[in-house]
Amino acid sequence: MKKQSKLLSLIHIGDLDHSFNREIAEIQTGIKNSTRIVMQDCGHLPFIEEPETFGSNVAEFLRMETND
Repeated sequence: MKKQSKLLSLIHIGDLDHSFNREIAEIQTGIKNSTRIVMQDCGHLPFIEEPETFGSNVAEFLRMETND
């Protein structure tokens, strides 16, 4: 029996990241209570490349999840 996490999960990836990492991010489809955000024009480090957008995305995720 496969256990599902009750925790909320956010998977954040850049669309220009290595193909292996983009493929691994597909795991999100099998994780209950998870959200995937793909940032455009970002590589492996979206939190460094676009810190304001990254921070806004995380804050919005937390707001949405705490309002449920």
